[in-house]
Amino acid sequence: MLDHGRKASTCEVADTSLAYMGECVQGGGGAIVITPSGDWAARFTTKRMPWAVARGEILLYGLNPRDVF
Repeated sequence: MLDHGRKASTCEVADTSLAYMGECVQGGGGAIVITPSGDWAARFTTKRMPWAVARGEILLYGLNPRDVF
């Protein structure tokens, strides 16, 4: 559970939602969280998850944990 007195990071929000989903469906999945200011996180509980995020004219993408190309 996140603290209500502080702003959560994009990674914390994604991890919290993935934990909740895992409890509900007993499975893995992924989430991409993007804030209005452009902060983002791509998190997943599976071995791999393709993801992509555009920031301005730059495209970031990955497939494996810790990938950012």
